[in-house]
Amino acid sequence: MDDVELLDWQFRIAKMDRSELEVTLRAMADPDAKPFSLHDPEAVARLARQSLIGSTEAMLNRVPSNVGSGPGGGKRTVTVDLHGYYEAKTAEDAEAQDRADRAEIRAMCERRLAHMRHREELRHVPETSPLKAFITAYEASE
Repeated sequence: MDDVELLDWQFRIAKMDRSELEVTLRAMADPDAKPFSLHDPEAVARLARQSLIGSTEAMLNRVPSNVGSGPGGGKRTVTVDLHGYYEAKTAEDAEAQDRADRAEIRAMCERRLAHMRHREELRHVPETSPLKAFITAYEASE
């Protein structure tokens, strides 16, 4: 999220009332916080991307050994899908940025709600004086 979008969210949050802030908080909840389900296509795709990234990085970071280079030993050939790897990395980066943006918006909403709660606590609610309480109790007893 760039600075203009962040400023836009700050102005929108400043104008929201309590119910709108609570709805925004629920909407900005972290999607990774919900339990994993194989019926959720987004979760399955995210898991497949993580698997592709992990296996590709493991193959690219493998230390070459001399096994198979001697007589009678054959070398293994591995095909790496770099296009898929870079697409998965880009999607993971975009998802991480989206999570960070959501967390930032959620934090702004929580700060605004905390400010609203604090202001409600500061409201002056006149308490009945002891004399007024005595008069009220005396009139009620008659």
